[in-house]
Amino acid sequence: MKQSNLLVSFIKDQLGFMATYFTNTLLLLTFFYLYDSKIEFVYPIILSLFVFSVSSVIKWFKYWNFGKHLDLVASNALYQLKCGNNEHKRIRRTIEKIHTQYRQQISIMQIKDRDKRRLISQFIHAIKSPVTVIDMATATLMKDISQDSPALKDILMEKEKILNNLDNVLTILRLDEFESDYSPEVVNLEQSLRGIINNNRRNFVYGHVVPKIDIHCETPLVLTDTKWHTILLEQFISNGIKYSMAGDDMKTLLFMISKTNEKIILSIKDEGVGIPEYDISRISEPYFTGENGRKVKNSSGIGLHIAYKIAEKLGHKIEIMSQVNQGTEIKITYLTKS
Repeated sequence: MKQSNLLVSFIKDQLGFMATYFTNTLLLLTFFYLYDSKIEFVYPIILSLFVFSVSSVIKWFKYWNFGKHLDLVASNALYQLKCGNNEHKRIRRTIEKIHTQYRQQISIMQIKDRDKRRLISQFIHAIKSPVTVIDMATATLMKDISQDSPALKDILMEKEKILNNLDNVLTILRLDEFESDYSPEVVNLEQSLRGIINNNRRNFVYGHVVPKIDIHCETPLVLTDTKWHTILLEQFISNGIKYSMAGDDMKTLLFMISKTNEKIILSIKDEGVGIPEYDISRISEPYFTGENGRKVKNSSGIGLHIAYKIAEKLGHKIEIMSQVNQGTEIKITYLTKS
């Protein structure tokens, strides 16, 4: 609290004492005046004002000191409040009691939240198991059928969507425990990117999108976490394919790695529907799909939110540039090996 505000509060708190003190002094002077009008009043008044002033200064110092320590408690709950009298001690005990109850409630809520997250995670893994069996069964059928089956392709495509959505939920659950699952290491960005694209080749085929990689620097080594970085790029790849809306025409998803000012930059550029300028500032918000996102099937508004959260925790910078009907370019700036 500012000194001026603290002084005003002190004066307000002392108004009752001041009124009582001066009323008592006035009554005593009146009594002695009525008893003997020749009594000298100047010295008693000076003495009374002196006692009042000394008392007020002492009270102000205690008031100011306690207020200062209260501010420290507000900024640091572990700070031990110093008390000058019994009233302050009662305040300290009350604060400590409230703080203890608060910590207990937080602990209970954290336990409940952790149990709930664990239960949801178990449910998701239970759902993923039969979906994986469906994947294996349809893959076997595809081999047995002499010609491509549109129905089986649709099943496989919908299966991928289910798995992606389940993985997104698991990722959101794990983000709160990111620090315990974070292992930074030096990664070859080109090799990592090629591996991720290869793992998502089926999505590229179903989406009629062709990945293209351009490398403009030698051995792009970046500092990141392999697992979280994979999830990050898969979100952008999934969005790039989804919003390309290729139909029967093949479109390109361009990946370009370059180096600028000792920074490694990965650019991912699609040929999709694009994002209106007034929506770009909000695309990191959860569940925000934007104007063009509402036109795309299965647009949830979760993917980019997850990507932004992961990039923030990894220390990677994200920039997005887009034009409607021209496509979107996402630039990821990495920490490099020094």
